Amino acid sequence: MPAKEPFPESTLTASDSKKNQMDDDDDSGKEEDNINSFSASTKLLEKRKEMMDVQGLLEQKRNEYSTRMDLIKKKEKHLLTKKQELTENVKELDKFIGDNIIKKKRADQKKDMEQSERLKSEKTILECRNQIKELEKEKERKEHQLNTNYIKYQQFLQKVVQFRGEDINPEDVEKVIDRYMTLKEKNEELSNEKSKFSLKLAREKNKLMEEKEAMKNKKVKLNHMISKLGKQLEMLVDERNKLDSHFDLKSSTATRDKRQFGQIEMAINNLYNRVTTTGGSRIPRHCKITVTNTQALNEMYGSNVIMTKLLTGSGNGAAEVTIESYKRFNNMEVLMKMMKVIGDCLSDYSLLVDHLRKMPEKEREAHKKQKT
Repeated sequence: MPAKEPFPESTLTASDSKKNQMDDDDDSGKEEDNINSFSASTKLLEKRKEMMDVQGLLEQKRNEYSTRMDLIKKKEKHLLTKKQELTENVKELDKFIGDNIIKKKRADQKKDMEQSERLKSEKTILECRNQIKELEKEKERKEHQLNTNYIKYQQFLQKVVQFRGEDINPEDVEKVIDRYMTLKEKNEELSNEKSKFSLKLAREKNKLMEEKEAMKNKKVKLNHMISKLGKQLEMLVDERNKLDSHFDLKSSTATRDKRQFGQIEMAINNLYNRVTTTGGSRIPRHCKITVTNTQALNEMYGSNVIMTKLLTGSGNGAAEVTIESYKRFNNMEVLMKMMKVIGDCLSDYSLLVDHLRKMPEKEREAHKKQKT
């Protein structure tokens, strides 16, 4: 084999330089990619950090909002309690004002009475003072008259004592003095008794005035209570009238319903008699009414049931009732059974009519002849 010729040096150097340049380009591209990926990751981390900060702020705001809402709820509860307290205080204040108004009226009445009594007392005091002045004048006049008239007797007695002093008995004078002293003591006792009785009379008068005032207050309370009871009586009378009118309406409605039910019952009875009898006889045909409430039937009828018997083989304890027994047994179940029988008969009749209409004319005539 011929030996391979070596590549020229120029060719090797160009290819090597080109290869090195490509390697440098690859390295620079990888560095740029690394830088771009690093910047993207740093941006992502920064965004995540910002999101965490925003999340923290949001959580903080939520906590602040919850705390504020709790404070608002507490304030609302506090305001509600304050409102209730204020309403209670207002009610108590209204009651207090009403009581004060009543007390003021009583005080005004008492004031008017006391003023009128004071005027009367002042008038009596003036009259008494005038009487005292007149009595003092009368006393002075009487004293003057007594002094003028007594001088004669005094002079006479002095003369008697001067001329007949030895004839006067001292014992008689002492008796007169003792009599005077006893009369004086009795007069003092009577005056003391009079003052005691006057004080007692004043106390009794004050007590009587207090009792009169208490009776007046009691009378006011009783009048207030009578007015309240009168209002309650009027309300009860109105309620009673409403109940009476409601009862009359109910009774009239019940009577009307009972009358309508009786008419319906008679109509059902007549229809049942027509569909369950042949000709003019009242003997039931195959249409029968069954009643499950045998106990109520036996309790209401007993031995008066004309045609009742237990259905044999049914096992449900039902009873068979004819129209004669229905006349004395008013039961909604019986009416419903009768209406069912009437409906069955009407349906049978309509089917028969349809069948006759569909029949040919010859068969119809033959059927009529056979029936006759």
